[in-house]
Amino acid sequence: MHSDPSIGNDGIGLGPGKRFRPECCRVTLNRVCELSRWGLDMQISNVIAQLRTTDISASIDFYTTKLGLTLGFRYQDFYAGICAGNQMFHLKLVDEMDPSIPFVDDNEHFHLYLQIDDVSVFAAMLKSKGVNFVKDVHKTPWGTREFVIKDNQGHTLYFGQVEDEGKASKN
Repeated sequence: MHSDPSIGNDGIGLGPGKRFRPECCRVTLNRVCELSRWGLDMQISNVIAQLRTTDISASIDFYTTKLGLTLGFRYQDFYAGICAGNQMFHLKLVDEMDPSIPFVDDNEHFHLYLQIDDVSVFAAMLKSKGVNFVKDVHKTPWGTREFVIKDNQGHTLYFGQVEDEGKASKN
């Protein structure tokens, strides 16, 4: 439990008993970013990424069926939230493919990086579900083990496990 009374029982700075997201994505934060250096009392409690999709039903199916994540909410036929552990990202229906995909592909960037406990076990599970890998499980110079896949729209997803805390925090 937090000693700061402005942070509710759910760990999010919305006041006691108030929750920002669905139960599947409940977050307990040890510390939130403070904006006090600009004289603001506001705290940032979460950052949510949004991925664009030309087929929201297929994207929801990919993330829930192939990756085993949870549908947090769906708003009409154009917006959804996917729970990944205690985090959430959003999907938004658009008419054209996400224009950032070629740039990400050409420059070895990613759309989402999901940190997990056991890269090898999760990679084996995804392979058994027919998920294609861009890059199989490998060690990095910065102290992680990672693998890379694409979602049904072509977004690049990295999954990583910290192997050497010292390297990962120093670099």
